[in-house]
Amino acid sequence: MAPSASRPAGAAGAAQAKVVLEEHRRLFNAAVTKLVNAQASNGTMMKPARYDYIVSHLREFPNLANKDKDHGVAQAYRTQTVGESEWIVPAKAGTRSLEELRRYVHTGELFELLLTEHLVCGHGKHTTLHNAVSARYTNITRKVVDLFCQSCPSCISKRHRPPGREGHKPILTHGFGVRGQVDLIDYQSCADGEYKWLLVYVDHGIKWCDVRPLKSKKVRAQNAHIPQHPLA
Repeated sequence: MAPSASRPAGAAGAAQAKVVLEEHRRLFNAAVTKLVNAQASNGTMMKPARYDYIVSHLREFPNLANKDKDHGVAQAYRTQTVGESEWIVPAKAGTRSLEELRRYVHTGELFELLLTEHLVCGHGKHTTLHNAVSARYTNITRKVVDLFCQSCPSCISKRHRPPGREGHKPILTHGFGVRGQVDLIDYQSCADGEYKWLLVYVDHGIKWCDVRPLKSKKVRAQNAHIPQHPLA
């Protein structure tokens, strides 16, 4: 009974983990899409369509009739065949080995690449993850890494939170005249002759309240009335 009873729990846990992962993917992709749409036309982030455009034009560049149109692409990038894939790498990368080669990535593969590096780093935070991906990829910025870490459920759950206070701690005042509160109420719209303000003084110790009309809200006028309550 024990093994059969544990299977539903394990399946439920796997299903829950998949839901959490998809939510992480959704939040990250939405944030990246917003970031890419806000960047300049010559920004480093590439959409899949832009990535495929560069690959196809680099492949056809030697045979193009009008090379001036795509001369900038040929100056900035070159392709590197790796198995059945074609990577886009900086044109000045030279003849480096695949382990040392830093390539460009498009937004469609960002999440999987960052997730792999994130798990390898043991859920490494912003700087650790950025250093890891910068060694292998050219156009993954610190902002993209921050967006990934900020939407990671595991990192969010481990985020440091300041300890909460134990209940409400009011200010305790013992005796009269130790601490008081002054409020000034504006009655200019319904003034009583020259009196346009109302000064309310409340003593914290005995909760005694004194109300005085004022002709002005200047500090000198307020100070002249605060010590004149009968118990002062």
